[in-house]
Order: sequence, then structure tokens, then C-alpha cells
Amino acid sequence: MASDEKNIKDLVPILADIFIEYEPSINTSREYQAYFDSKKGKLGLLSNYMNRQMIDFEIISITQMDNNLDIEFNDTTYWFFKGVDFQEFDLNKITFPLHLIFKNVREYTVNEILENGRIVNNQEFNIIGAEILNDQLIYLDDSNIELGLALWKYSDNVSKHKLILVSAESFEIIEKQEQVFSELLKKGCL
Repeated sequence: MASDEKNIKDLVPILADIFIEYEPSINTSREYQAYFDSKKGKLGLLSNYMNRQMIDFEIISITQMDNNLDIEFNDTTYWFFKGVDFQEFDLNKITFPLHLIFKNVREYTVNEILENGRIVNNQEFNIIGAEILNDQLIYLDDSNIELGLALWKYSDNVSKHKLILVSAESFEIIEKQEQVFSELLKKGCL
């Protein structure tokens, strides 16, 4: 999946319109949806969060340890689906954590997309605080997962879009949203 000389239209066409003037064909969209649907069983719990279900999730930490990559998100929609009116709370102080852990990572890059669609590595960009705009499953089998995440972050008075590409042997999802929600209930915060 190396991003050297790769073009976003070829690698992750479903995400391309976020970065450049491009509209994937209806056939490309249908083919991707069919591919995604065929992989839902292997994706397990992750399938509940993909296909624009992580939109607006904020990246609150990223940890690389050994050969693993742990991306911790704030599930910014969790409270809404619990039917709670949080208007009286400062949601910037409440996080509903979700961990996406990639195991035996082969490649992890943070990238910029040039106007022509070329993918250019930009590892120095700090993705903490970035929000997910969309995702695309690139490849999945019993010993490989490749995933693209389109990000948005407002930084230095500029709106910045980046593309995370991850290739790993496997992945794990750890949901902690319910635990936080239960603790808030016990404390009488809700």
C-alpha cells in the first residue's frame, strides 16, 4: 500500500472528493459498497463504525507501541443516541472513548493530497484534535487490513485535510463509551 507516487483517485476513490475536484463514478461507489458489505463479517464490530458512521469522531490520542497503533477517538455522537440532552453540559469536558487498535502494523502514514490527487507523506502533522470525515476499507482478508481515514482539522487559522493510511495484520475495537456513560449516571451527572 506504499503511498509513493499513489493517487487518491486510484487508492481510495470514495475519499477523493474530500481533497480534490473529483466525483467517483456510480459504479465505483456501488463496487465499493458491495466490497464493504462482503467484508462485514470479517470487520465485526468495526463495521458498525465505518461507512461514514465515524463522521465527526475526534482523535484524542494516538499511541505507537511495539508494532501496534492505537488510535483513540471521542465518539461525539454517543450521547445523542442515548437520548440524553447534553445542552447543559460542556461536551468539551466529556469524552466517550473508542479505541481502534491495529496490530503488527506494516505501514502507517499521515498524508497530504496535492491538487492532482497525488498522495504525499506528511508525518509531522499532528492529528490530535482532527475529526474523521469519512473512511474507506482498502483491503481485508484473514491476515491483512488496509484502511484510509480522511481527516479535517482547524489549525493555525487554516482548515487542513489529511489522509491516514494504515496497513496491518489485524485490528481490535475497544468500546469504552458505555463505561463513561454509566459513570456519569452513577455520579448523578445526567
